[in-house]
Amino acid sequence: MCKAIVFVVQFLCLAILAIGDPTYVYQEPVSLCAGKEVATKFEYGDSKVKFINLTAINWTFRKTKQEGTEIFSYYNKQNGFKVRVPQGDRFKNRVTWIPNTINLKFSNLTTDDSGFFDVSITIFEAGKAESKDKNGTFQLTINDPCVMAKVNDEGGCTMLTCLTMEDNPVYSWTGQDAEGKTVSNIKVCPKEETNYSCCVNAQKTKCTSFTAQADKGLNFKRVKGIAFIGIVYTVGLIVCSIVSMLSVL
Repeated sequence: MCKAIVFVVQFLCLAILAIGDPTYVYQEPVSLCAGKEVATKFEYGDSKVKFINLTAINWTFRKTKQEGTEIFSYYNKQNGFKVRVPQGDRFKNRVTWIPNTINLKFSNLTTDDSGFFDVSITIFEAGKAESKDKNGTFQLTINDPCVMAKVNDEGGCTMLTCLTMEDNPVYSWTGQDAEGKTVSNIKVCPKEETNYSCCVNAQKTKCTSFTAQADKGLNFKRVKGIAFIGIVYTVGLIVCSIVSMLSVL
């Protein structure tokens, strides 16, 4: 009976997907350091939608969800991929199209690139072009400065690197083992969850924070050590008690 119900549900889901506009696969938000690169990951959930069927693709950008959008780049079969002027000037020489997809690649990212990237397509279907109004959205956050962490397996320590596109940065750190340090890379060994802050200008107005976790393995070793001491202590008490009893006899 259960198998029959599952089959019916799966059949209905497939039938729904086959009707009306195809749906976009959900895109997880992405957060990166300035200067990095990223590619959108737009993809239609309907496997029937092939690139050869697309007659036009429009990409738009907005800083906030409430902001209006303007097409900054597009693709069509007649002109190929184009970046619009002046709308696309912000991405000049930094955006490329990933051929035969509905995705773009951005390089040398800055904080001004933080926002929402949308894509909409037009599909040639049943002898006519039909616009698909449903947008796929890709949320991007660019941080400057930002902290990269690399955990050292030995000793429960972490290497923190403060990255920035700032010219002539002036580094300053706060947090356990970090106070007063003025370099981009520091080593910290927190015994508990600790918040660290890195600033990259003298006024300390351009800052970012990072929370480092205590080494679980180190805590486990402590627990094992305490347990071992407890066992030794208990065994010692038992031995002493037996010796005392024998001496009385």
